Parts: sequence; C-alpha cells; structure tokens
Amino acid sequence: MNSIYNKSIGIIEDNNDLRKTIADFIRLSDEYTLSFSISDINSLNACKERPDIILLDIHLKDKNSLDMLSDINQNFPKTHIVIMTGDKNTNHILTAYKYGASGFVYKPFYLREISEVINQIVDFGCYMPPLIARTLIKLISDKNINISLQEKYNLTSKELQIIDLMNRGSSYKEMAINLGITVHAINYHTKNIYFKMEVNSQAKLMALLSSHNYN
Repeated sequence: MNSIYNKSIGIIEDNNDLRKTIADFIRLSDEYTLSFSISDINSLNACKERPDIILLDIHLKDKNSLDMLSDINQNFPKTHIVIMTGDKNTNHILTAYKYGASGFVYKPFYLREISEVINQIVDFGCYMPPLIARTLIKLISDKNINISLQEKYNLTSKELQIIDLMNRGSSYKEMAINLGITVHAINYHTKNIYFKMEVNSQAKLMALLSSHNYN
C-alpha cells in the first residue's frame, strides 16, 4: 500500500457537528492534514489550497452538490472527491461518478470508514462501496437482458416498456397513464408482443420472461 502520510483533506459539510467531528479526526491523525473545513460550496472559491481529497456532502442547504461536481473537478483537477451521503438514489450515484466522484461513504458512518475509503482511493484511484457495486452490476445485467430480448424477438422500444410495466404488475390503465397513450394502444401493443414472443396470455409471457432471468 502506498503511504497516505500527510494527505491533505478538505471538508464541505453543512452539518456543523458532523463537520467538526470529521475535522477533529483529521487534525488528530498522523496520516492527514486539514486543508479546509467549510459549510457551503460558495466558500470553496476562497480556498487557495488544493487538497488531495475533498469530502463533499451531496445535499447542502444552498444547493445540490451534484450540480457543481463538474466545476469542482475543473478547479481541482488533481483532487479526488468523496461523496458523503445517505442518499441511495441510483441516478444520483451514476451522476456523481459520471462527473468525477472517486468514491462514496454512506451516512451515518464510523470515522474509520473515511480512512478506509481514502486508502482505497490513494491505492487504486477510486472506491466503490459494495451496495453501489451491486446496483451497477444489476443495472448492467438488466440492460443486457433487455437488449437480448429486444434483438431476439424484434421488439420495439414501446413494446419493451410495456413488458417492463407488465412485469411490475401494472394494469392496462396504469400502463396507459405511465406511457401517455390510450388503453386501446396498450392492447394493440400487447397483441403484437404476444405474437412476436409466441405466447397467448400474460401468464405465459411472465413465464417466458422468467426463463430469460428478466426481473
């Protein structure tokens, strides 16, 4: 493992108690130095230091940190950003990684978890918690299954959407509202799905989907 001695850390967290706790942990550590400890992203413009790691709260009172990730990366190109959050929204997770986050630590957390995440980032350049790894694997798997179904049965995108809603237990009326089309259109697309997939009932369609590991 590479040495992480004197790695500089910046904190952006609007919970004063949590920010102070993390800052005290860093100050007392032999492994890190504290570059700054601030409560909002706007104050970041006044910070002249460029730390190795920024611990960033994802939901600050003044704005959503995700909206600023790209700008932070441009201004701190050599800094790794670790998102601190209790938010497990998949879209937020993917957006954070897309715009430059190097890792996540989920609230509430033990202070030692911060050290573990920093260690991983210093050694490997990023850190992905098991929960996020499982989520991404499922997303990739579901996408591959959808592509496989679409290609095998020559399904349209609309038909694939209807299959997904059927699999979730939606009624024709619910599917129509969700997709912004009429119940008559749902019925039309469903007949096409049955014809293409060579089934004659929703029960048989669900059984066929199960054989494709579609869930």
